[in-house]
Amino acid sequence: MRAGGAIDDAVWKSVHADLRYAPYLKRQATEIRRQASMETRRIPGWIDFASVEGLRNEAREALTRYRPETFGQAGRLEGVTPSDLTLLTIHARKEAKSARDR
Repeated sequence: MRAGGAIDDAVWKSVHADLRYAPYLKRQATEIRRQASMETRRIPGWIDFASVEGLRNEAREALTRYRPETFGQAGRLEGVTPSDLTLLTIHARKEAKSARDR
C-alpha cells in the first residue's frame, strides 16, 4: 500500500484478474472433479459396445478389444474421444434404468 491508504497498482491488477477469471477457474475445477470421478467409475460388464448408438467404429473396436474396466481407462485408449465416453455413459445409464424398470 502507498501512503494515504491507496491500493498499489499491482495489488489492484491482481485482484481484478482474480475476479475476472474466477468463473473460468470454477469451471475448470468442476471439470477436474468430473474427470477424477470418471477415473474410478466402472463400466458395467454387460455393455455390448457394438450396440451403443453413435459410437465411432474406431472407439467401438478399441473398447471391444481392450474391455476397459473404468471410464478413465477407456478415455486413455487411442481412438476413444470424449464424445465417445459421453455416449457410453448415456448408454450405460439408460440401460441400467431400463433394467430397473422391468
